Amino acid sequence: MPEDYKITMLGPSGVGKTSLLTVMWDRLADTIGEASLQLTPEPESLFKLQKCLKDLKSLANRGNFQAKGGIEGTSAPSIYSFDVGNMGARNPSWRLHFHDYPGEWIESNAQNMNKVRNIIQESSAVLIAIDAPALMEREQRGKWKGEWHEEFNTPTTITTLFQQAYKGVNLPKPKIVILAPVKCEKYIRGQHSEALLERVKSGYSNLLKTLQADALAGKIAVVVAPVQTVGNVSFNAVQDQDGTPRFSFSQVGSGGYSPKNSEQPLRYLLRFLLREYNDRSRFPGDRLIRTMFDVDAPFIKAATVVAQGCKHDNGFAVLHGHNLLN
Repeated sequence: MPEDYKITMLGPSGVGKTSLLTVMWDRLADTIGEASLQLTPEPESLFKLQKCLKDLKSLANRGNFQAKGGIEGTSAPSIYSFDVGNMGARNPSWRLHFHDYPGEWIESNAQNMNKVRNIIQESSAVLIAIDAPALMEREQRGKWKGEWHEEFNTPTTITTLFQQAYKGVNLPKPKIVILAPVKCEKYIRGQHSEALLERVKSGYSNLLKTLQADALAGKIAVVVAPVQTVGNVSFNAVQDQDGTPRFSFSQVGSGGYSPKNSEQPLRYLLRFLLREYNDRSRFPGDRLIRTMFDVDAPFIKAATVVAQGCKHDNGFAVLHGHNLLN
């Protein structure tokens, strides 16, 4: 039987959770194929991802446009399931379940917010999608107050969810939290990438303090992994429409849809799961038996090759829990 892992896609409405998941799946195939590894979505997941991918490609070819988020947000909770294993193997080694929920669940409904909290508590990993322009851009008067960040990314709500999920809980297994700025094409070039990293650390300072608390010491890895979800579309300006900021984007070059670094969150996820998988035994003598018969050797070797491609500069960083990624 494959090992099952839950992953939470976390963020408010329109921030780009579904877009992030779509480009992660779309571009990882080229990467893991080099290591004879395959990530296979279940049929229902494949259908939904293909529709999302079509919408993203249409967005990339639109020229100038205004957007909150990217493609149309999730209207109902969805689970995207993937089998991970060696190419041609009869049975997968892992099964990953990505839980994607309507952003409104953490914005106005206490009952649904509790559902998200429970998913976080049960998940091995949480991917937090961050609206990079809302995080980075200053008020029109020139002083950055973080108001757009608070409105669009709701870091206070996200911090509260983690505090509730982990309060008084003795975590039975380690976890990884990946902060993934999206729509970050403007901020990932040259020295701007370091400014993006510093703004993530300051904009989510309370969350980072929560995840680094003594009670959670050594149990949570925290990673920053920016993803250029479209690639050739860059933030242009902020326009005020009836008191609401609208972020304007424009095409850069003529390449259309061309995401970059979209495989990085999954590389880090594989790296974390490999460590956790290797450290644990399902029953006495399990590891010895599996080693003697090379049950997992080809898969572990292939997954390790993929995991070794994690980036560590130009906006990428492991902020906490290096020991959980070795």
